[in-house]
Amino acid sequence: YREMPQNLGRSRIRNELGLAAKYEWLLFLDCDSRVVTPDFLQAYLAAAKYRQVVVGKRVYAPAPPSEQAFFRWYYGRQREEKPASERNRAPY
Repeated sequence: YREMPQNLGRSRIRNELGLAAKYEWLLFLDCDSRVVTPDFLQAYLAAAKYRQVVVGKRVYAPAPPSEQAFFRWYYGRQREEKPASERNRAPY
């Protein structure tokens, strides 16, 4: 944890933290993330052996949440919760 004198933004702070990392591997988990499988770390470690960058995905609950959070849930289900095979067809 490092507190900055001003808000640098999510991308810049991740870059700063990455530069300050002491070890070979670095794993970022957002504060709203949750580990949903018991083999989470084993799967990432296995993938990291063969790639410099490993990116996971978001998983949303099948049922919509409260009305207040509905739009975020709907957007996420439509845009972010796609299988890797589909995301890889148009990665950018």
